[in-house]
Amino acid sequence: MAQDQLKVKASDGKSALYTFKIYDHVLRNTDHLKVFKKSRYTLTEANFTHKPAETYKYTEEPPSSLNLKPKMPLLKAKHLPNGRFQKVDYYHRGVNHVDMSIDEVEEHKNITIHDPKDYRYHRVMHIKRPLGPDGEAVITHRFI
Repeated sequence: MAQDQLKVKASDGKSALYTFKIYDHVLRNTDHLKVFKKSRYTLTEANFTHKPAETYKYTEEPPSSLNLKPKMPLLKAKHLPNGRFQKVDYYHRGVNHVDMSIDEVEEHKNITIHDPKDYRYHRVMHIKRPLGPDGEAVITHRFI
């Protein structure tokens, strides 16, 4: 996979350098007779003159065969300096254990997704940040 960069400079003198990973996304037409590739981009790093740098990590889920639609990379984490981060959990096929706990009251809900056409499939389930003891990831946002 190749890397590409984009440098942006604003009128106030602030600038940013964005680094992208380029990958080929394999597509098939509806009758599966023609296969073609299309370049896609994921942001891997952002460096700024006016604020801390950020790095981004994505899921790596290649298709299991050419007959299946390739899975798009999903943002897994955004990392900032000093151990700060945001981690993202997504709904997947099968049983999803959704943490509904609030304060000291623990509660979990199981949501089962059978069909990838289910509107929740690959949607955000939780966002976590390092708010627990010793920087432990704690759920800050839930999406049902």
